[in-house]
Amino acid sequence: MEQGLRFAIREGGRTVGAGVVAKVIELIFCYLGA
Repeated sequence: MEQGLRFAIREGGRTVGAGVVAKVIELIFCYLGA
């Protein structure tokens, strides 16, 4: 799943913003225990 997010980040062009969103989503998944 991380690889897919990284590809999407490169396509979007906004590496920093997309990276932050990806980390937030990752934290949410960790919090939910998924």
